[in-house]
Amino acid sequence: MKALMMQLAVCLLLIDCVYFGTRIRRELQEVRAIKNQRAMMPLDSSLHGIDTSGNVKAPNGQLQDNGYLLFVIHRDRLAAETDFWNRVIAVSSGLNSAGSRIQYWGICDAGSQCSSYKGVAQFNIFGYLDPYQMHIVAKADTDHQALLYGRTLMLEARIPIVSDPTAVSAMIRRQVK
Repeated sequence: MKALMMQLAVCLLLIDCVYFGTRIRRELQEVRAIKNQRAMMPLDSSLHGIDTSGNVKAPNGQLQDNGYLLFVIHRDRLAAETDFWNRVIAVSSGLNSAGSRIQYWGICDAGSQCSSYKGVAQFNIFGYLDPYQMHIVAKADTDHQALLYGRTLMLEARIPIVSDPTAVSAMIRRQVK
């Protein structure tokens, strides 16, 4: 009787292992499928920002726009980064490419303290975004990336920020085509 009970316990243990192993495998497949989906703005977040003057701005959604490129402007390198992004925009505009129909948004890492370059920059300078979006932009900044959102406000690509404005412009053009 004792041997029969032991065999029954081992059988039940094996059945449980198979059952839970199957459930865990299914859940892992679902997680992988979700991770492979394109990132989309959640319903409680938006690309609305507050510019350095305190005005709320949003993507204007013009049909000729191909999307929105978000990048961080660092206050301690403000002049150099403004010049860099102005050159990226100039290269994109000079090629009359799809990259010239992108709205460029620089997010100042010091809030409104970048307002002195508002007249020099050929892009919108924002002090703040929605908190969730600020988290996404901050993560991209630590990875030295700019975020390219499509016309539908879906994250289309992460553009590596390299030292050559022509290379950055080329990467943007490849993603926008």
